[in-house]
Amino acid sequence: MHQFGFVHRDLKPDNMILTQDLKVKFLDYGFTTEVDSNGLARGCCGTKGYIAPEILSKPVYNGALADIYSMGRVLYFMVAPETSWKNIEAKVSKECRHFLMKTICEQPEKRLSIDEIKKHPWLSSGIPTKKQVIWLLKDTLS
Repeated sequence: MHQFGFVHRDLKPDNMILTQDLKVKFLDYGFTTEVDSNGLARGCCGTKGYIAPEILSKPVYNGALADIYSMGRVLYFMVAPETSWKNIEAKVSKECRHFLMKTICEQPEKRLSIDEIKKHPWLSSGIPTKKQVIWLLKDTLS
């Protein structure tokens, strides 16, 4: 989506499905918009708890980095739904904490880019098996 000049701006668990082959598909493109030639989007939209802070505070913002923030919030919800940041060390690995810190960072310019995300040690440590994903989803939803 980003490579085609569009941003979602409402990424949250309710707007995602997981296919049988463990691919994430996005739903509800109602807030999707085209970014300008600098990757900037305009307008305030999204869902409380997942919306990037800059969407609320700036009239113009980097749309891809706002989506990255929202994805970081979704991941946080999945790996530690009932955990405050102070207590997350007991729940997730050091690499996962670093990944979360760098995706839900309040300053967009300090967030990981898509290329940095693809190379991050937490993601390169191995793709979870279908059994692990099912366990995670059951644990999250129960």
